[in-house]
Amino acid sequence: MKYFALLSGFCNKSPELIQNIVMAFFHVFILSAIQGATEFLPVSSSAHLLLYNELVYNFKNNISFDIAVHLGSLLAVIFILRNLIVESFGFFNNQNQSKNLIFPLIISTIPIIITALIIETFSLIEFSRQLIIVATANIVFSIFLYISDKTTQKKSISEITKLDALIIGIFQSFALIPGASRSGTTITGARLLRFSRKDSILISLLMSIPTIGCSALYLLFKVYNNIDGFDIKLLLTAGLFSFLLSLVSLKFLLWLGEIGSFTPYVIYRIFLGTVIILTFIR
Repeated sequence: MKYFALLSGFCNKSPELIQNIVMAFFHVFILSAIQGATEFLPVSSSAHLLLYNELVYNFKNNISFDIAVHLGSLLAVIFILRNLIVESFGFFNNQNQSKNLIFPLIISTIPIIITALIIETFSLIEFSRQLIIVATANIVFSIFLYISDKTTQKKSISEITKLDALIIGIFQSFALIPGASRSGTTITGARLLRFSRKDSILISLLMSIPTIGCSALYLLFKVYNNIDGFDIKLLLTAGLFSFLLSLVSLKFLLWLGEIGSFTPYVIYRIFLGTVIILTFIR
């Protein structure tokens, strides 16, 4: 982690250090941009981060960075959906929608928490990050997304039931497989349940709030006993980049829900998975 450690070394003004600091910020920007731009699109942010590590920069796991990009993405989705959140949870109104979303949202988070605990307990994280798994997940789950996107659109977000939320939450738990895409799996589940394209996106984004929030809390818990490894400069820099790029990707995704299908993402993911297999798998 020599690049990231250099973010704290501004006292030395040598040209070599300045060059290394610039490189450090460059890699932080690229990694944060990848996370922010792909977190909410149905393309798998983890797959793109793994590819960047494989091709360009061997980024060993840094908890400060993980916390930063998660918080940046979380703040972005809360900002974009602030009106829907207020309406959905009925903080300042008595709309019927407020009675329908808060408990389904809680229910939808349970499957991914249970799955994450199982993966952590049996130490399956590194195993799941093999490129063959990433490539296969990209292809398989993109096909599911394509099939689900052909369903008849009948339901809106206000019609979601606790059973719908549980089913979509089960789909969301597959996102712990790198390459599956949290956004992609939740949209797939919602589309199979006949929610409209736009409402499937909104459901996916709402479900991302407790999911990303729990991930950030878990990472904070891991760093609690190792406060020396917590880099505040990295936290602020990566978090800001992730927030800004997340805003852009969210706006684009919501725009896409109004005018188009998910087929371009399906084609891209099949292409990406095929390239990974042909290039890296021996």
